[in-house]
Amino acid sequence: MPDASTMKRLETVAYYIGAIDHCRIDVETDRLEAYFLKYDALEPVTWGAVERAMSQGAFIRHQPGSSHCGLVERIMRAEGIID
Repeated sequence: MPDASTMKRLETVAYYIGAIDHCRIDVETDRLEAYFLKYDALEPVTWGAVERAMSQGAFIRHQPGSSHCGLVERIMRAEGIID
């Protein structure tokens, strides 16, 4: 299980991952899986927290090009999930 700061990072990133669909950001499944493997996020307890954060992020609907979607894209780039 990741330490507390890594867990917070995973939850924050997962929140924004929840928005990638309605922001129309293309994310390769392999890269997303590699990201979660890197931080040991596929362990059941950790994955449950990550999944909750993604659901919360998906609840808020923003239009592509909005400031929220711009933030999502910057975070995905900073974390190496997209180029």
